[in-house]
Amino acid sequence: MKDFNFFSPYLLEKQNKNSKIWFIIAVSSVLTIGLITFTTFNIYYMNRYKSEISKVESYLNSKETMEQLEKYEEVSERLVLLNTYFDTVKEIDDKLDSYDTVSTELLDKLSSIMPQDASMTNLAISNKDVEINYSIKSLLQAAELEHNLKELNIFEQVHINIVDMQTNYTAIISCKLKDVNKSEAQTDK
Repeated sequence: MKDFNFFSPYLLEKQNKNSKIWFIIAVSSVLTIGLITFTTFNIYYMNRYKSEISKVESYLNSKETMEQLEKYEEVSERLVLLNTYFDTVKEIDDKLDSYDTVSTELLDKLSSIMPQDASMTNLAISNKDVEINYSIKSLLQAAELEHNLKELNIFEQVHINIVDMQTNYTAIISCKLKDVNKSEAQTDK
């Protein structure tokens, strides 16, 4: 036969009450330990970051850093000044390029028209006047030079003076460059 315990509901209630108390104590302990750990880590990292900040501040306020900062500011000011001068110089350079009368193209043209057995001995260019000295063997070469220079279509006038030497002739050619407008230069191309 089975025994009936009439006090068991009272005993279970007391055990449930004790279980709830232990559960509350355990959860409270875990939360308290977690909160303390979280707070400890925060305090540790705050102190660590404060020390790093103080190191950085001391580095920034050091004498060497201040000297480097002054040098940087001085170089920055010079750079700004140089950039303004550069813009002015670039503008002047562009204007000078637009007035360019002597170029490698001109020199290439002058060397391409030279007759065989003739050599250029002197070339003088001032403003728009060009004086070229050629050493030639015959007067036919002088005529060929004059014709070729006129055919280049870059000179307003071409004048040849011949100086008679014993073995070779010296042709002194005086030329005046044409004024070239931008619209003419574009149509020639």
